[in-house]
Amino acid sequence: MIALDVSLMPILAGKGLGLAVWVSMLGEPYAAIPLLIAGLLMAYGRAGFRLHIKSIILSALALLFLVQGLKFSIDRPRPAAQIAAFRDLPAGHLRQRAFPSGHTSFAAFVGGVLALSPLVPPLRILAFLMALGVAWSRVALGAHWPSDVLVGLLLGFVLALGALRRQSSSAEERVERETS
Repeated sequence: MIALDVSLMPILAGKGLGLAVWVSMLGEPYAAIPLLIAGLLMAYGRAGFRLHIKSIILSALALLFLVQGLKFSIDRPRPAAQIAAFRDLPAGHLRQRAFPSGHTSFAAFVGGVLALSPLVPPLRILAFLMALGVAWSRVALGAHWPSDVLVGLLLGFVLALGALRRQSSSAEERVERETS
């Protein structure tokens, strides 16, 4: 455990549990994927959606394998496995594979893709805040240490940026081929 994690958990865990349960669901694929699809369709339209979806799916799969690989190779105990006071929290039954937070990683990926897309600014800000909200919720529920969600945010945002950069490069190459 990192000393900062132990210091921050009593401040963050258990606060706003009702809201945290709902916000945490935004990190679940059944909620995040429809948000991602709707946002991409609004941002790019059907034609642009088809151009971007392959890169986004490949990056999402890379994120999935990276997060699960880290979880199984590091197998960091969750807060309730280390500190009895967190066992009564909604995620207090979880005991292993805390690092990194999968919910946070996926929410950061979806939020990052949408925040970097050509959506109207209020929706881009909302997408970014969604990712931060999921990160907060995972700590509030006692599912993760603060460092788990910080790394999850970093992984999700970096892969989102990579997906969009890769797609931009592919689109530029395609335009060059068509104009030559």
